[in-house]
Amino acid sequence: HHQWHFGGDRELELDFLLASQGGGFWRLAEGRVQKWKGNRLERDLGTYPWDRVAVTAACEDREGNLLVGTRGSGVYWYDAKGHATNLSTQQGLSYNYILSLLIDREGNLWVGTDGGGLNRVKRPVFEVFEASRGQVVQSVAEDANRGIWVGYNGGGIDHWRDGLLERFGPNQGLI
Repeated sequence: HHQWHFGGDRELELDFLLASQGGGFWRLAEGRVQKWKGNRLERDLGTYPWDRVAVTAACEDREGNLLVGTRGSGVYWYDAKGHATNLSTQQGLSYNYILSLLIDREGNLWVGTDGGGLNRVKRPVFEVFEASRGQVVQSVAEDANRGIWVGYNGGGIDHWRDGLLERFGPNQGLI
């Protein structure tokens, strides 16, 4: 903790200060996460979700959202609405003691830990095609109209185009 004078007689207990890509700065002080521009409070994300654990690192993602690394409680990644998601050993992080954070050009988060090595956190870049969940997919092909054909092991064929799904099975004459 550092004691800072921000005008007047009052001392502020400051845990972390981070310059923001969009101007201004993130101020983690007196148990609150706030974004300031000059002496004007721009956003208040509320009290620390990590309780009294020390803040050891911070950075912004490519959208300007705040990430905070802690000594023992992992990483907290804020979204655009100001909600924090905790990344810790429970989510697969190698260690909860964070020393450094970096967002690379692809938007991956690199987490340097105090004894658990370097972690790379990738945001999910794929989604499961719901109609195929639980099926054995044998083949996938694109047709000339940018439709996707999906062949299942013993489960018929699906045709997916412009958000519309057509099923071909025994009822459509497929054996």
